[in-house]
Amino acid sequence: MRVSSKTHLGLIRENNEDAMLVASSNLFAVADGMGGSNAGEVASHSALHIFRAVLEKQLEDGQGVSYAFRKAISETNENIYKLSGDKPEYKGMGTTLTALYIDKYNFAHVAQVGDSRLYRYRNGRLTQITEDQTLVGEMVKAGKITRHEAKVHPHKNLLSQAIGVSKIIQAELSRFEIKKDDVLLLCSDGLSNMLTEEEIANGLSLGEPQKCVEQLLELALKNGGRDNITLIVIDDFDKEDDHGANN
Repeated sequence: MRVSSKTHLGLIRENNEDAMLVASSNLFAVADGMGGSNAGEVASHSALHIFRAVLEKQLEDGQGVSYAFRKAISETNENIYKLSGDKPEYKGMGTTLTALYIDKYNFAHVAQVGDSRLYRYRNGRLTQITEDQTLVGEMVKAGKITRHEAKVHPHKNLLSQAIGVSKIIQAELSRFEIKKDDVLLLCSDGLSNMLTEEEIANGLSLGEPQKCVEQLLELALKNGGRDNITLIVIDDFDKEDDHGANN
């Protein structure tokens, strides 16, 4: 397995409120924080720290991935929600969280809160695996507007779910089998909002994660870089690899 990742301030923002997690060879995540002052940065980094600790403990205890994901998301949300109430400067902070766990059978387990994304590039075709938990995303899911209309909708960034903003969280869980030649992309909306699906597909077709990351980041900046940009690209999957995971 090959992995390359990068986070960038972008060309407009003063703080980078994105955070990413690349843990060993099987756990990856992206979080995009929000809130005043540096609260978004606190939310995203704290969320990934808590999420990793809880998830790894659950898996070590022999829990299944789905249960471990739900437990980790729930405890992460509780902790960020509590943290946001402890200090006035943290009030209202929150974060997206999109996580990918690859088990030893090469199944990808995905947890989604918010609008960071996981894409899969397979046989020349790009697929958005996660669904945006935004008000506009809900409209797409209901068939009220198209994905193209959603991309230019004035309220496309209004989240319907986020870590830390309420006591109850509803994460979307999914899984799929990874093929050997798949290329996976985890990213914040600072990347996906700046690029078309064709541009993302072209970037992932380059055949080496570091080249993919450099190309996608360069193009997102060239197209405006209006937000923080974070991306993780993973490829070269082999079922012979033992990721040390519990199914």
